[in-house]
Amino acid sequence: MRKIGSMEDLKGIFKNFNKSVIGIGVTAFNRLGPEKFIPGYQIVCLSHGRDLDLIKSKVKVFSAEESEGRHLNIGRNSSSLIGLENVKEFLNSLENPHLLFYKVTKKTEKICDEEGWDIIGNSIYEGMDNKAFLREILDKCGLRKIPGEVCDLRGKDYPELRKRYGNKIVIQLLKSGGGKGTFFVRSPEDFERAKGKVLEKGSSEVVVAKFIEGPSPSLTGCVTMHGIIYTNLQYQLLDIPEVMNPKVGNGVFCGHEWTSSDDFPPGIQRQAYEYAEKIGEYLKGMGYKGIFGLDMVIDSKENRIYVTELNPRLLGSFPLITMVHLRNSETPLIMFHIMEFLGIDYEMDLEKINELVKKPKTGTQLILYNKWGKVVRNRASLRAGFYSVKDGKLVYRRPGYRLEDLRGEDEFLLADDPPFKNTPFRPHERIVRIVTLKRIMDKKTCRLNHWAKKVVGLIYMELDFTS
Repeated sequence: MRKIGSMEDLKGIFKNFNKSVIGIGVTAFNRLGPEKFIPGYQIVCLSHGRDLDLIKSKVKVFSAEESEGRHLNIGRNSSSLIGLENVKEFLNSLENPHLLFYKVTKKTEKICDEEGWDIIGNSIYEGMDNKAFLREILDKCGLRKIPGEVCDLRGKDYPELRKRYGNKIVIQLLKSGGGKGTFFVRSPEDFERAKGKVLEKGSSEVVVAKFIEGPSPSLTGCVTMHGIIYTNLQYQLLDIPEVMNPKVGNGVFCGHEWTSSDDFPPGIQRQAYEYAEKIGEYLKGMGYKGIFGLDMVIDSKENRIYVTELNPRLLGSFPLITMVHLRNSETPLIMFHIMEFLGIDYEMDLEKINELVKKPKTGTQLILYNKWGKVVRNRASLRAGFYSVKDGKLVYRRPGYRLEDLRGEDEFLLADDPPFKNTPFRPHERIVRIVTLKRIMDKKTCRLNHWAKKVVGLIYMELDFTS
């Protein structure tokens, strides 16, 4: 049995591996990473963007839209993807495929059961991202939680809640993610608007909590048979008005910045590690395996950190966090996730692995969305690859799709399916991803710096969207 303490040890585990592992994603870029370790790793994706041929030169990829020769007007999610007949035909041509998903839903599980495909992911924990469930876990683990309550919003009013939690409060639907069910309330008018939107969604049960003023980092963890692995904190980029429509909600995920991750005080990091360790062990006791994420907020006045959300699945940090790990000679957490579900027998130096994955990191990602609140199309296109800005214009340097191929802070990567001309995008649908080694966040404001605003503006302008 091999003991894992480094990337080379991890590669040795898979040297003679012969099972079919298939990453399933809307884009091929989203499921990158395991190809560095697993011989024969393949990807099945929905879309066909301008980086597909670049990725296919290194990894075998089946694209449903490329196979059909057209844009498919279906849900942009994994369950819609694996329900397509051409995808079923492809997967059934493989011997005993094991499918790696971002998130396993009941619909995903049903299709896989019918087809006889194995799942790499927690198929029985769909309800664990419920905000009330998180508060229960924190109580059972003896961890501090943000002052708040689970309640029926129909029986509440703003003066009552303000008296209890302060002038600024947060209202969250119990089952929603990405900020789409989160509302920041500062006035009676805000409260009535939030209440109306909550009731529109068909449920009045919410978490109401005190608003904590401060940065909102996150942490990636992994439950393994040998213990809990967890990274250091990473900055989350939330509610960035240059790349998304503020009407979507509050706390909307727009990217990460690892380049500033060593800025967090050691005391805050230690508190975050306590949350990760105890919550991870609690999940393990429930039978949970693999990747999980914790979204957090720092109370700068009290020098405290709180967990605001538990994400029992792969995260928006993937695949970039794997690329960051590889660039840093760290052992990628995605591989431990896969090994847990494949039942691979291994030993691990847990202390050494945790020390490795907490090294200071370099890398940033920013996601650009359709921010116009209606269906739009791009009248122009941009090639996938590396760019810089010169004399106020985008300059294309060379093709590519990997963080590790960036040559310095004066360039950035345009990746994750840069669209062909005339691609339709629904409201708040992802358009493209910017990847760089550079800091793009102003630490004081938690907003984009001048360079990032310039790059974002140029990309939107060059793609030339119209309704």
